[in-house]
Amino acid sequence: MLPHSQVVQRAHAHISAIKGWILHKGKALLGGEHLNSMLNGVKQRAPPSSFINPRTPVKEAYLIFLHTDLSLDGTKGKEFTISAAADLIFFRQMHAGEVLPDSPNLSHYKPRQHPLISDLG
Repeated sequence: MLPHSQVVQRAHAHISAIKGWILHKGKALLGGEHLNSMLNGVKQRAPPSSFINPRTPVKEAYLIFLHTDLSLDGTKGKEFTISAAADLIFFRQMHAGEVLPDSPNLSHYKPRQHPLISDLG
């Protein structure tokens, strides 16, 4: 079962997608106040324990600092991989779990779920 905060986020995301589709089709959006009331109701039912404090943002300066300490001349594959993963996570605004496997064991790598080298172009 998902934490309530994720349920609220998904509800907002689904409604946003529906709004976008309706507007893309050139139709009038008739959700208005009723739709906002429904989304607020979903949010209000959340227990306080389901909300987490926002994380501090990762800044581009952190990536620059990371790159200056890594050897990116192509001789150290691990450091090049760290750099590529950090860039991918930062610039695509992803979570590390979306890019990196759960385990260092190569047999756990799922090529349909995790990026391949060819994806980094």
